[in-house]
Amino acid sequence: MNKLAYLSCPFTWKMEELPRTAESLIDADTERREMLLFDGNRQDGITFRKLIYAVTKAYDFAENHCLENAMEEVEKSENLFNDLQEKIPNGISIKAFEHMVKGTKCFILQKMNKLNEVESILESLSICEDSFELGTLHGCQSSAWYFYKFAGKEKAIENALIAVELNPKSGLWHFLLAMSLKHVRQLIGKERKPGPKEQAALKTAFKLQPDPLIGIQCAKMYHKLRENEKAKEMCNNVLHMNPTSCIIYLQLALGFIQYHNNTWDKLICKEYSEKTRICLDYVGTRMPKNQRYKIC
Repeated sequence: MNKLAYLSCPFTWKMEELPRTAESLIDADTERREMLLFDGNRQDGITFRKLIYAVTKAYDFAENHCLENAMEEVEKSENLFNDLQEKIPNGISIKAFEHMVKGTKCFILQKMNKLNEVESILESLSICEDSFELGTLHGCQSSAWYFYKFAGKEKAIENALIAVELNPKSGLWHFLLAMSLKHVRQLIGKERKPGPKEQAALKTAFKLQPDPLIGIQCAKMYHKLRENEKAKEMCNNVLHMNPTSCIIYLQLALGFIQYHNNTWDKLICKEYSEKTRICLDYVGTRMPKNQRYKIC
């Protein structure tokens, strides 16, 4: 169907250029990192990232001829799309997300030879044309490439840059750009400090969207740059936001422990001890059997 060529989804993002080997597809390390944030039982994560992950896995299953598994991921993405509509992140187009989810479903249905269903979806599917919608699609594309190994990292940056250019008021795309730059930096060497572009993108992301997840990444950036006062201030800001992510509380606890160990002031030590306990108690209440908490 030529009509499908005009859709924007993983099947038209030239992801087939990736080598089809187990080592080159969805990055297991990235998957584990994302699941730490996205485990639904912990009420963590960003719905849009869950949605992109489901769509990307649907594409991956389809390319490996596992069409039933692919449709299961599509159903997940449809449910997440419904959740996304209840709380739309600032600066993104819900129309673009709908286009991507339905476009992905069309390609998989075509592979299953369910052409009547494809035609039915296409009748109600709008093409995205304005900069707001196109920026969102490039942000989605960047996010999808982000889940892949080495081949995907540069593509993630390339599309995040376009998303930021088309929609500069979206903190989400600035954050995605910062994280993509960070991952490329870490591939070169984990001891390398964040560069000017990564710093600027992360600071802008937090300014536009003061979210705990973005804030904790800012704190880690300042710590890496040895700007400890800014790192402490950001950790305090994040704690006051009352995040719902256990992994964020664990990262805060680690930060407060480090600050506690680096001061001789008894009052400050007491303050950081109390904040560490607040963080660990939060995690312990929600994840009593988790090994990370037991280690802490």
